[in-house]
Amino acid sequence: MKANIRKKKILECSKREFSKNGFYKTQISDIANSANVSRATIYQYFKNKEEIYMILLEKYLFKWQEIMSYNDIDVKHLSAVEYFSYQIRKTLKFFASDRYLSNIVLRVGLGVQKDLGRPVKQFEEGVLSVITGALEKGQKAGNIKNDLEVEFTANLISGAILRTASYYFGPYKRKKPLNIKKAADEIAVMFALGIFTDNAIEDDKLIA
Repeated sequence: MKANIRKKKILECSKREFSKNGFYKTQISDIANSANVSRATIYQYFKNKEEIYMILLEKYLFKWQEIMSYNDIDVKHLSAVEYFSYQIRKTLKFFASDRYLSNIVLRVGLGVQKDLGRPVKQFEEGVLSVITGALEKGQKAGNIKNDLEVEFTANLISGAILRTASYYFGPYKRKKPLNIKKAADEIAVMFALGIFTDNAIEDDKLIA
């Protein structure tokens, strides 16, 4: 097996073990057995399980930032509420794309020592920052109520999205899978009356 393929396999198996057992209960021997390699082979590529864990989380954070940095539709033709729903949908799709890593970040990642929890904290702060930025931009455009408490609202919305993702996008699929588009639309509508101006709700186009 080529070195890059073996390393990728070790990371993939590590992801599953961390997701299933948590960071502290997962041992190098567990990863070795899952990847069908020796412990010595793992140490050829990684210093310890801490390094493996950090690499997984940092890759996850980078991938999320990359996905959120581009739009796959023409947002100029969306209403303010539709745009809000689009951003939620994109985030939920990201969580659904890799259930094992999402489980590590949303559940298992909590409670680890400070340095190991840094990527998780950065991710949570990143989600919060995106929402905060969108609300502030919306206020300037006249779509979001001027008297809205942005920091509180951003935390409220972030909590709703992360809790939804945590419940539905763990490593084991629910009997009734989440309809992501419908869920995003419903979350957007739930918050719409509280955060959007009447004009933004009635307007057909996003005021940018």
